[in-house]
This record gives sequence, structure tokens and C-alpha cells, in this order.
Amino acid sequence: MAEQGKGWRWYGRNYEAKTRVRMGQNMDAAAIFLANKIIGSFGSSGTTGGRSGATRQQRATNRSKPWGPPNVDTGHLRRNVGYDIPAGRPLSRRIGTGIGNKESVGYAMWLEFGTRKMLPRPCLRPAIWNNRATLQRIMTRPMR
Repeated sequence: MAEQGKGWRWYGRNYEAKTRVRMGQNMDAAAIFLANKIIGSFGSSGTTGGRSGATRQQRATNRSKPWGPPNVDTGHLRRNVGYDIPAGRPLSRRIGTGIGNKESVGYAMWLEFGTRKMLPRPCLRPAIWNNRATLQRIMTRPMR
């Protein structure tokens, strides 16, 4: 019989550390993918020069349809979609506006969920729903 402790090595802690790093990399890849899908879902403004170059009538004809993604007017919302790692939760990611080094966009929640006077124009939830298979594939990439 072999003596206990000889010839055996425990690599559990090393494996766990490497697995956490790889899971974090997969989470980052999924967050970047989803943020890009959200940004790509916005409609176009149909005018040149953004808000300052469009007349009131042009903006009125370019309004986004209820339950569809919002159209771009100035690009402020689209520029400020980002993601970060919440403090104390290394295996979680937050995606939205005003996250990380991005500026907060106060009207993003009104567009996503609507108000009592306006039906929603969601962009985050459809991006998650329509890409859930790809997100799952990214998240479950092998740990090497």
C-alpha cells in the first residue's frame, strides 16, 4: 500500500481559480455581445445632422412605433449603452445606460417600459430574448 499523501496532488484550488477567470471572460464576451445587439437594434433617424438639423415635422414623422425599438434622434442613448462588473459580484454583469464609464440617460427606462402616456419602445428585453441561444452558447464555452 502506498503511504497516504505520497504520489497524490490536489489541484482543486488552482482549477477553481482558472475556472473563475474563464467564467469571467465568458461573462464579458456575453455582455459585449448583448450591448452590441442593443446598440444595433435602434432605428435610424432618417434625417441628417441629428436633432439640430431636423425640423419638428421631420422628427414627428420619424417617431418610433410602439413596441418597436426606439429611433435615433441625437444618438445620446445609443452612445451610452455599456456594461460593468457589480462590486462584490465578480461573476455578474450589468448592462444598460449610465453603467461603467458611460453617462446616465434618464429617459431610457421610460422608453423600455413606457409611461402612462406612451407605450414602451423596448430595446434591452428583446435583445436578451432574441439572442438567448447565442448568449447561452457564449456562457457555456469550455473551460480550458
